[in-house]
Amino acid sequence: MRTPHRMLLAALAAAMLLAAVAGTAGALSVNERAFRIAFASFEFTYGIEEVLRCAVTFEGTFNSTTIDTTRPNTIGSVTRVATGSCTGGALTVLTTTLPWALNYVSKIGIPSIYTISMSNLSWQTSIGGLTCLARGTAGEPANLDWSTVERTGQAIVAGDEDINLPMTGAGCTSLRLSYEGTAPATRAGSSEPLIFS
Repeated sequence: MRTPHRMLLAALAAAMLLAAVAGTAGALSVNERAFRIAFASFEFTYGIEEVLRCAVTFEGTFNSTTIDTTRPNTIGSVTRVATGSCTGGALTVLTTTLPWALNYVSKIGIPSIYTISMSNLSWQTSIGGLTCLARGTAGEPANLDWSTVERTGQAIVAGDEDINLPMTGAGCTSLRLSYEGTAPATRAGSSEPLIFS
């Protein structure tokens, strides 16, 4: 009688272990909910020769230190955006549209690249004599690609130059805004790295 009882307990324990592993397989952990991404040079272009380069800093929070990567979902928000000096034009962030929702989109590769979109984003750019307003929406969000440095887990964030946001303004409606740049993500208020695991 004891042997079948032990076998049943062992089978239940194995099932619980498998369930626990399956439950965490689609999860990404971060070592801090609050983050900061300081781009020394974030580049904007309308598809014309002129390029706008600005220092841009994003700050925000994740809803949890565990991010569900099994499906698209809202995982946090950008709560503050600051701009520094620019060359090639001017950038104005419409801060009244903050917070910008952060949404998990997809994961590819090893080490993994996580695409996280921003909706509600609004900024005005002046490049080559044209002043245009670009907005990220749920239908056409602005994407950031978050990747991990092998062995360290340091999160690196890149603007997705393949995403072209629609624009409004005189002479702007036929143009699309693309953006790119790379910067490490850190824990808010410090230079310590934001770690993905």
